[in-house]
Amino acid sequence: MASNALPALPARDREDWVSAWRERLEATPVWLVPWLRHQRDGAYWRQGSLAPSYDRIQAAILLFGGWMDSYVDPVFRMLERCPAPTRAIVGNWSHEYPDNGYPGPNLDWLHEMVRFFDHWLKGEANGAMDEPALTWYQRDFAPPEPFPATWPGRWRAAARDPLAANAARHRTLWLESGDEALRGRLVDGARGSTAETGATFPHRATIGTRGGLSWGAGSRPNGLARDIRPDESGVPTYTSAPLAEPLEILGMAGLVVRVSSDMPVATLVVRVSDVAPDGASAQITAGILNLTHRRSHETPEPLEPGVAETVRVPLRATGYRFAAGHRIRVSIASSCWPVIFPSPHRGSLTIHEGGATPAASHLELPLAPDRDDATVPAFRTEPAALDAVGGGSEDPPAWRVTDDVLAGTVTVSTHDGGATVLPDGTRLYSAESHDLTASDADPAHARMASRIRYRLDRDGHAIEIDVDGDTSSDMDAFHLDIRLAVRLDAEAFHAARTTEWIPRDLV
Repeated sequence: MASNALPALPARDREDWVSAWRERLEATPVWLVPWLRHQRDGAYWRQGSLAPSYDRIQAAILLFGGWMDSYVDPVFRMLERCPAPTRAIVGNWSHEYPDNGYPGPNLDWLHEMVRFFDHWLKGEANGAMDEPALTWYQRDFAPPEPFPATWPGRWRAAARDPLAANAARHRTLWLESGDEALRGRLVDGARGSTAETGATFPHRATIGTRGGLSWGAGSRPNGLARDIRPDESGVPTYTSAPLAEPLEILGMAGLVVRVSSDMPVATLVVRVSDVAPDGASAQITAGILNLTHRRSHETPEPLEPGVAETVRVPLRATGYRFAAGHRIRVSIASSCWPVIFPSPHRGSLTIHEGGATPAASHLELPLAPDRDDATVPAFRTEPAALDAVGGGSEDPPAWRVTDDVLAGTVTVSTHDGGATVLPDGTRLYSAESHDLTASDADPAHARMASRIRYRLDRDGHAIEIDVDGDTSSDMDAFHLDIRLAVRLDAEAFHAARTTEWIPRDLV
């Protein structure tokens, strides 16, 4: 909302940009309102999605993705479903550019794009489309930290989409009870027990703060998961025996699980981690499913209390090598704070372990090809030499987790800001701060308080934009209170306030 409130650059000299800006401010809606009103999949979301008609793209496609970017899954969906000539390159990166994003290694993606466009737009026979359909970085274990400069591993390549070619190649690990409560086993191959047991755990709204700050990491403070053992405390975990040999996976894993709850609305948050010999638990992939969407995202249904159902929780794409001597762990929680607002009811969930049927709870790991059938391209690893334009500064970033013992709440606080200065003297400062608070004792009441600031100095004018927003929830609805204040040369120019009460729709 704050960036939308900035004025456009004048298209012509002496254009009345002030009047055009005022008209735009009065006409621009608060995008969050319709987003929250559409809590189910349907026509509103389909209009902005390629799915399900992937054949609409007829031009050639070059895809870049990062394992730590929330947009990595579409890379694999498009590679599989788009009939147009398609190549994909997937590295470790977060929501940043491949030439300087973390974790490395990095590559000169501008060089790859120039080769791609030279081939298709200029007709150059440069071999750009003779290279592998998929080139991916298969990462190895690294001690978990929020901002790693690089991760170990190696580049791999496949001449054709390996996920389609290896669709039937999975490793199945079965969930079985263990010797301690909520501490089960992942059993590979022959199963130790066919008796179904149950692991019951309470819904805790504040679980998740050891994970990444958001679903896709980026620049500081938006970091990756740390050692997630504190999040695993008090929720069911299932851990394999140490691996006798390495296990390499590629694609979208999934957890098939029999689950019941005494709540009509509940969420499953599944994380797969690599447990090192020293006990560190490094998150590899994760998935979230609102259980009311277990059969459909268009027509969700409340849970029937106490009735066990088999659901599948899809996990985000990954390419990873579990080393010999390491263990694979699945943890199952009911929340992922602060990534999602908690489901509102107090209660518990039960994971049903064991059982003799093929639908018994199990983890499906897609196997990577045994061997590469293509050569990894010789990427340039140094960033392109681009001219430096202007300068800038950064605020000290902040990412704090506060456990308020007296209030019984957990608050995640963040700050990110900085200024960009262009050679003509134009200066833009932007900053955002958020405080997100949730409570295990009262999961219905969660709150995000936001403060967004923009300061634009241009052509002798000073423009200030402040947005202060509160997004909160109770048992029945989401509440929005968003205030916009715009000043031009220290004088009030525009003000607006949006307050909305939007019913919860099985979330």
